[in-house]
Parts: sequence; structure tokens; C-alpha cells
Amino acid sequence: MQTSITFCDLVHREHSAQVMPLGISMVAAYAVNNFSSSIEVEIFKSADEFLRHVDKKIPRIACFSNYIWSSNLCYQIASRIKKKSPETIIVFGGPNYPLDIQEQEEFLKAHQGIDFYIVKEGEEAFAQLLNILFKYDFDIEKIKKERLQIGSCHYLSDGKFIGGELLPPISNLDDIPSPYLSGLCDKLLSQNLLPSVQFARGCPFACTFCQDGDDYYNRVRRFSINRIKEELSYLAKKSKAQTLSCSDQNFGMYKEDLEICREIALVQKTHGWPKHFAGIAGKNKKERILEATSLIGETHICAAVQSVSEQVLKNVRRSNISSKKMFELVQEAKKYESTAFSELILGLPGDTKESHIKSNVDLIDAEVDIVRSHQLVMLPAAEVSSREQREKYGLITRFRVTPKTVVPYKLFGEEFFAPEIDEICVASKTLSFEDYLECRLLNLTVEIFHNGRIFRELFRLLQIRGVRLSSFIMGIHQKVRSSERLSELYDNFLVETKELWKSRSELIALLKNNEVIDKFVSMEMGNNEQLIYRATAILDMMKELHEIAFGLARDMLDLKIKLNEKEIDFLKEFEAFNLIKTGDMLSGGKPKRKSFHYDFIRLIKSEFRKNYTDIYVPKGIEFEFSYTDKQKDLIADYFNIYGKSKNSEAYILGTALQNNRAFRKVDYSSTQSNKVVQAPS
Repeated sequence: MQTSITFCDLVHREHSAQVMPLGISMVAAYAVNNFSSSIEVEIFKSADEFLRHVDKKIPRIACFSNYIWSSNLCYQIASRIKKKSPETIIVFGGPNYPLDIQEQEEFLKAHQGIDFYIVKEGEEAFAQLLNILFKYDFDIEKIKKERLQIGSCHYLSDGKFIGGELLPPISNLDDIPSPYLSGLCDKLLSQNLLPSVQFARGCPFACTFCQDGDDYYNRVRRFSINRIKEELSYLAKKSKAQTLSCSDQNFGMYKEDLEICREIALVQKTHGWPKHFAGIAGKNKKERILEATSLIGETHICAAVQSVSEQVLKNVRRSNISSKKMFELVQEAKKYESTAFSELILGLPGDTKESHIKSNVDLIDAEVDIVRSHQLVMLPAAEVSSREQREKYGLITRFRVTPKTVVPYKLFGEEFFAPEIDEICVASKTLSFEDYLECRLLNLTVEIFHNGRIFRELFRLLQIRGVRLSSFIMGIHQKVRSSERLSELYDNFLVETKELWKSRSELIALLKNNEVIDKFVSMEMGNNEQLIYRATAILDMMKELHEIAFGLARDMLDLKIKLNEKEIDFLKEFEAFNLIKTGDMLSGGKPKRKSFHYDFIRLIKSEFRKNYTDIYVPKGIEFEFSYTDKQKDLIADYFNIYGKSKNSEAYILGTALQNNRAFRKVDYSSTQSNKVVQAPS
């Protein structure tokens, strides 16, 4: 009889990480390769599907990935399985685990339902554990009593911490069978999960805020090109999702990546898949990254600078990554119609209000399409979370409920909640809590008015007339309170930003209150406030956004060139034109038609180098605003993956639909062809 093993990389029901569970699937594939006749394996991503499965059949071994976005969910399920079936062996592994041995022991004592914890790479470690379990006939009490040293495996024996020697990373990654080619993930590929690929492991950088900055991951190892080709071809035939995600830390930075990009381009040509690729994230080697982008076509380039402050970058051991080169990369990437995406982290050691504002200003003026600021999450496996770093930089932290994790579940007839809790840095020796809040408000303004390219053409017009883009955005930030609806939006955003607690235990106690739980379930509390309030502004207040943006543009241009009546009229029509183009996003609705006195298509194609008088059409010219079939398919694809809730819309608008993909395409109305010909040249 085969031993049943489940491998779970679960996510909460509405969480944005609806991506193939590639990591734990590789652990499963490695186990099957070594114990094929002895084990029966199933892999799960959906928590609801796994709960239904366990209600009918409890596995002999239940394995769980441990990430910050699902740690409590996995443990609450695991502990209930252990209570119902004490003979079931619970194995955890993953990065949401402390670096310090004393803290590791404290973690295991706080999570008594976990029998074994595997650290770092899991394939060989789990295989060794499984081999010992078979050898001891699954008598884990005997294993623990003998205090066996199992490679990369931690456990408690009579309350004493036992840690095996850390196994080295696997040198030849092809020793890990492909979970795709072996068919282990076929069921998951049919579930609209975003397919994820890994071409290499390891990161040469040592950033203290990242768990991959540990020396263990410093050497980069690669899968063979033949295996990669086979996987891409397989996914092209099997995947329902249209976007391919790459999990490599620095894809595009290595010469081998160019060969992979050529293969992706070939698969695109042969199969029409993937339509979109997300994952070019190299931090150095600008020319190579650009070549990779040119091969794949429309993609996202991530310029993850985190901060432009030299002192901050030095503090987090990131000074070997050139911010200047990243800025140059962004400029060049425009040629390939790629979305330039940059991430900042508010609250890094040594960060100040001034340095955070400067980071935003510099990235905006560098014409980065998306400048997204994150809060510093204190990852247990990251050096910045150590006692030494906290004391050195005076890091003050608070606790919050991770958005979209207060969800009711049911197992063995019992309903339960498993909210996740983040620890985030909200102040330090150099950043007061009040400054932190001011920076968060600025981040919201950047999200609404800059990110997503809603006002891209207006930006271009201002730049041609000598207005700095950052000055425009900072000016908007001073004016948002002039709108009653937007002022209320910002007030509510600030309230939710302050949903913080001093200790984890205080928040855990609060979450035992049913009335509090109801507030989180109804989304009265616990939102991803930055994305939710951005989406609310864009979907419900687009008219107000245009009034503020175009109103300030008129004021700034009037100061520079003293606008006449016709120029003011042009700006009014331009505002109405842009509002139709960008408004009512995600609707995929019927085409809209409207006449204007200016040929805005010619103006945009000229990069706004034509004067408004050059494009004036006295009799008027009718435009048609519509979604292409490709856009409709893409929007439908994302709704299939993420659902149609308020949270889903916020995520889709905030991260998935970029590079103008949510805006209507504009063309001349078919009934207006003669008028177009009459337009001035």
C-alpha cells in the first residue's frame, strides 16, 4: 500500500498570489522520483479544495509551505489534522522561519502541531526525512527519542531543539524532475492558476531586508536549456492562463537568459502563448536586460531600487546595485513598449521623510511608469529582523492583519478563521511615525495620479512645455484636499493606515472578538489600503481626478506661457477626450463615440510636438473609443484568475493591467473618414 502525502502551498481565498505552487511541487517531484512505488502524492493550492479533500481522506504525511501570506492558515489546518489524526506526520518548510536558533526553538514550541521543519532548499532534505520515516516505520516518537540528526531538518525532542546539519544547495538542478513534465501539476494547470517557471536559483546580492540575501543562496545555479524548452512547450499546450510568470530573482541579467528569451519568443510565435511575460527583474547588466526585453516584446521590467539614498542602500547592503544604471534601463526600455516598474520600501534603516520623497521624485522624473512604495515587512528570515539590526537603527514596529486573510473556513464540521499577521516598521531613529504617515499619503497620490498611466498624454504635454513631472505630481498632492470626495478618501485611507497594534499577542486577542472578525470579513477593516483606495479613486472618482489634474496643468502652463482662450478650450476638450479613454475601466463595454475639434490621434502620435492649431478641425472630428478583443480576453482572463470582488479589482488594476492595457483604444470613427482627410496637415 502506498503512503499518501499531500503537498500544500495554500493561499487565502481572495489572495492575489494565485500562482502555481512551483516550489513545493518540485519537492513533490523529487520525492516521487526517489520513492515512486512507495508514495501517492497530491498537490494543492486552493485551501477550500484541500479542506474538502481532507474531510474525506486524511493523508499519512501532510506537507505545507510556510510563507507570510499563508502561515497561520496552513498551521490552523495542520493542527486540526493533527488533533483529528495524531498519526499523521506534519512537515513544514519555507522562508517564514527565523534565522536565530533560539528563535527557531521558540517558533517550534509555539507551533506544537509541526513534527518536522525543513529549512532552506527542501528537495533533498525531505527525501532524507522520508527515507528515515520509512526506515523507522513512521514511528516519529522513536526518531525524536533517539534525537536523530536529519539534514536541514529541525524538531523538538522532549522540548529540546534538535537541528540537523544544513545540507548544501543542489548543484545540478536537473536532478530535480520537472513537476510540469511529470504531469504532477496538470490538475492545477486546469484551475486558471498563473503558471510560474524557474530558470535559475540563487541571488548574488545580500540585501538585508530580503530572505534571499542569506549567504546560502549566494551562488546562482541553472536548469538546462533543454529542460526549459520542454517545460515552455508543455505549458503552452496545457495552461489556461495567458500570462507566464518567472520566479527568478534576477532574470534577464545573465547571458543564458537571452537564450531562454529566444525560446519564449519561439513558443509565442508557434503557439500564440504566452501573451504576456512577467519576470524581467535583473538589477545589473542593463544592455543584456534590454536585449532580453526586445526578444520577448511587451513585458514588465522591474527596477527595484528600494531607495535612492546612498546611506540607506549602504545600510541594507545594496550599494553594489547601480541606481543610475537602473534609471538608464528604464529610459531604454521605452523603445520596447515595456512597463517600467520600480519598488521603494518605506522605513528601511536610515530612511527619512526627505529621502523617501526624493526617491519618489527621482523615479518619477526618470519616467518610471509605476513607482510603488511598500512598507518594510519584518521577514523572520531577513537580517533586518534580527535583534542587532532593530537596536542599531532604532526600528519601531507595529502589527497589522494581512489584507484578505480574515476568511471563514470549515474542517471536520468546525468553522474557523486563520488571519495572518504582519510585523511592519513604522518608525526609526531617522523616521518619526508622523513622517511615516505623511509618506504614506504621498504614496497614495503617486498610486492614483502617476501609476497606471491614466494621465500619460497629459504628462507628455507638460514635459514638452518644460514642466517637471515630479513638480506636477507634488502639486497634485497639495491640491487633492480641494475635492470633497477625494479629501474624504484620503481621510479614510489614513484611518486604515493606522490600523496597527503594538504587539502580536494584543492583535491575536482582539481577533477572538466576533464583532471585530465581522468588520474584517465585511472589509470595514483590514484592507490593502494603498491598492483599495487607488482602485476606489480610479473606478468611482475619475471625473474628480481629471478635474484636479487638468486644473493644475492649466495653472502651471498659464504661469509658463500665459494661455489664451483657444488654448484653454483645447485643454478642456483634451480633458474630455482622456476621460472617455480612461474612464469606466474593466467594463469591456460597447464602443463610445464623441466629436472633438482637435485631432488628438495626430497630436499623440507626434509626441505632442504639434501645436494645437495644427490639429484644429473646425467642423469637428468623431472618434471611436473601444476595447480590442485582446483586451477583453485579457480582462476576462484576470477575472477568471482573481475573481470579481473589490479586492480583486484593486489587485488587477494595481498590478496586473498595466501599460495602457485597461484603457480604450482610440480610432477615427468609420463615419468620419472624409473629415479626417480635411484635417489640417
